Amino acid sequence: MEEAGQLVQKIMTPIGTIVEDFGGKRIVLADLTTPNEILVLLHANHPDIVSRDQIIHSLDRKKRNTVTTAIRTLWTKKLIENVSDGFQLTRLGLAEAIRIIADLATR
Repeated sequence: MEEAGQLVQKIMTPIGTIVEDFGGKRIVLADLTTPNEILVLLHANHPDIVSRDQIIHSLDRKKRNTVTTAIRTLWTKKLIENVSDGFQLTRLGLAEAIRIIADLATR
């Protein structure tokens, strides 16, 4: 039972401690791989659609090609879907984003 409580606590980690909002730009503060950073960013916006340009702008510390390759990889793995000129997490992507955020809570 205690283990279940710890898991709930990890999942309930406020996204605001991981993602900082600067109005038109959100940045992921944790040191993550580019694909994981995109998943966390999309989770912070879930269920809203985030355009490719918004993702690239939010990850502007990384090379544009690295970000677009990560987007394509996530789409191929069915973790994100291209809808209405933007991207949204799939159920698989949402579960993976939650797992990443839970892992960050234990660091």
